Amino acid sequence: MINGKNSPRSASNVCHLIFIDKVDNYIGSEPLIKQLFAEEYQRVHQERTGKQPSPTQIVAVQGYYFARTGKGEFTDNESAMLKNREIYDLILKDKQQLLSLENPVEFIFSHSALGVGWDNPNIFNIATLNQTYSEIKNRQEIGRGLRICVNQQGQRIYDPASDDTDDEVNVLTLIPNETYETFALQYQAQLSEEFGKDGKQPPLRKNNKGNKKQNKLTRHEARFNSDSFRNFWKTLARKTHYTVSFDEAEIINRGIQELGKIKIAAYEAEIRLTRIKELQDIQGKGEEVGREITQLKASYSAADIVEQISENTSLSY
Repeated sequence: MINGKNSPRSASNVCHLIFIDKVDNYIGSEPLIKQLFAEEYQRVHQERTGKQPSPTQIVAVQGYYFARTGKGEFTDNESAMLKNREIYDLILKDKQQLLSLENPVEFIFSHSALGVGWDNPNIFNIATLNQTYSEIKNRQEIGRGLRICVNQQGQRIYDPASDDTDDEVNVLTLIPNETYETFALQYQAQLSEEFGKDGKQPPLRKNNKGNKKQNKLTRHEARFNSDSFRNFWKTLARKTHYTVSFDEAEIINRGIQELGKIKIAAYEAEIRLTRIKELQDIQGKGEEVGREITQLKASYSAADIVEQISENTSLSY
């Protein structure tokens, strides 16, 4: 593998996210992006490993998430992406698989920002081949890689407290196009202005969040074997059976009385006819010509009182 799985990040599955301009450029009849990727992957793989990757291997390292139309065709339409639950279910379903070192997928291609459902913490590199002029969308795309990475056990991997940048693990590398580069520089300048640019490590590096605290319980055998505890346990461990009986006739009569107190407003419609006599600016004066109240017929579904009582009292029937 050439994605850095033998680097200091070896405990994590390193993934790369690539935003493309058109879906057709990856899975169309002339997939330019896919062809260029295959050529570059072969070249880099040969340089780093001394071996030529097989066509099967090149296909295996690629994954993609694109929206589909109702007919099952891939589309660039972002509204279709938002409405397409299938793609988000696929992302959520594949989440654990993508984090596994056994998974060959290293490069993930997408057209939109995957705003819903995407929570892969191990995106270390983002390349933008698309033209994005929306600052919100740019932030969403960068946000796909701003996660604290996790190992195979799902535990967060935090950077050491030292200032040695060679030991950093949670570093996002952005490979932007020209329009995106301008935004990235401005965004980085904004972060430096808000959080400082003296190079000090943020407090998060010393945070132990994600590391589960192991609580040890000690059993005091002497106390469990004492006479006082045994007597206490004999009293506590007794099984008790009891029966509750109700006067059915009384319950029915009380229920009728309470139901009789319920006041249901008349279901009616009021119709008024008003004639405007004078209109000045936006104020108008009028006189009421007539009014009529009509009783309407309403149909109500019968309430399941027994079910409501069962839910509110935890009693079965």
